[in-house]
Amino acid sequence: MNPIKLKQLEDRLAFVEQELPRLDSLISSAEEGLGHYTSAEDSQRTAAELDTLRTRRASLLAEWEELATALEEQTTTA
Repeated sequence: MNPIKLKQLEDRLAFVEQELPRLDSLISSAEEGLGHYTSAEDSQRTAAELDTLRTRRASLLAEWEELATALEEQTTTA
């Protein structure tokens, strides 16, 4: 693999690995927020935010798996 592409792959993997714990923290905060009822509007907004965060996390996790596999393949064939 081209060294530039390999570096891009490594950089993206590092970003995803930093982003996942941040999303986990945001999800945890949103879940906690749902436990403290203030109004229907706030609960609906928080629930929608939680759905968005969970979808983003699932997407990043799938991307992480693909990146990790691709990087492993590149390092074992190099």
